[in-house]
Amino acid sequence: ALTDEERDVYEASMKRLEDEVDMEELGYKIGMEEGLDIGRKEGRKEGREEGEHNKAIQIATDMKKEGMDMALIVKMTKLSLEEIEKL
Repeated sequence: ALTDEERDVYEASMKRLEDEVDMEELGYKIGMEEGLDIGRKEGRKEGREEGEHNKAIQIATDMKKEGMDMALIVKMTKLSLEEIEKL
């Protein structure tokens, strides 16, 4: 059996361990939330960039069908000449 003093020391030690575990769990949760937030932002950015690129391809395709000058299509769409030639 433990003395009152030993029990107090034991309980204080257990409380510290519980607090450490709680802090680790909190840190993990915060890290996960930050990671998810970063992932969402990157996903939105990539989606916007892909949408802009697809729109440029559509515009270049239309311009090419209209017989417009390749240099003008490159200038207006910011696509490479090689990319436009493949359309």
